[in-house]
Amino acid sequence: MIMRKMHFLTLLLLLTGFVTRAQETTSEIQGVVTDDKVPLNGATVTAIHLPTGTRYSTTSRKDGLFNLANVRIGGPYTIAVSFVGHKEEKQDDVFL
Repeated sequence: MIMRKMHFLTLLLLLTGFVTRAQETTSEIQGVVTDDKVPLNGATVTAIHLPTGTRYSTTSRKDGLFNLANVRIGGPYTIAVSFVGHKEEKQDDVFL
């Protein structure tokens, strides 16, 4: 069970893209949510910009992919993924 959760979080982090460009004022978070290589449709992905408390949220699509567009650059962010029947997974201190 622990290995499954670690796999879930590791895969999320490896496949999450953080895009920043010069002179851009927003960024994007992309990734895929899976459970043992099976995409999870409808998982909730939330990113919270800690300095301002701004919350960005979306759900994963049929193929497990998600994207949060037009998020504030910088950080730190806390990114959380939740899905029915699974423990919520979090990643702290993420900078865009």
